[in-house]
Amino acid sequence: MTPLFKKTYSKIFLALALWLSLVTLLVPSAFTAEFWASKQSNKYHYPECQWAQKIKPTNLIIFASPEEAQRSGYVPCKVCSPPISSRAGGKRSGADDLPQPQTNEIKEMYCVRVIDGDTIVVSIKGRQETVRLIGIDAPESQFSPKAKMEAERTKQDLKSIYAQGEEATRYVKTLVKKGDKV
Repeated sequence: MTPLFKKTYSKIFLALALWLSLVTLLVPSAFTAEFWASKQSNKYHYPECQWAQKIKPTNLIIFASPEEAQRSGYVPCKVCSPPISSRAGGKRSGADDLPQPQTNEIKEMYCVRVIDGDTIVVSIKGRQETVRLIGIDAPESQFSPKAKMEAERTKQDLKSIYAQGEEATRYVKTLVKKGDKV
């Protein structure tokens, strides 16, 4: 693969990941495959919720659907507002069921900053939004319950996980920079 082809391919992949991430931002329940809860509370969350990120790995419970969480006695978080029912019986139906973005809704977006290897902040109509890049699951670059679970799953120490996360962050920063139109 030539360097020019590799760079073009990376930009196309990043653009696709960003587009899918923005659709997910507008319709989060369309793509979320799991919900997180804590043994210490009665709420279930999207994994990206600020409260889900605070759940200790030893207390983490993962549900495949809102119905499963509710059968276990959990209620939706009022911060991230996960759905109370799955679409089409809990299975993803297909692209035809998803709302189509209107071309006049979002005209310009600019990168504000790269958070890590799979998350950036963009400015949309003057409002900043954190965007997770769909299809990219980079290692964590700082402590989180996910980093600890990843270390346990891969049998690597946290220092190695963080180093890989920092490398992924540097790579995304080569693809998109502050002020770039995305």
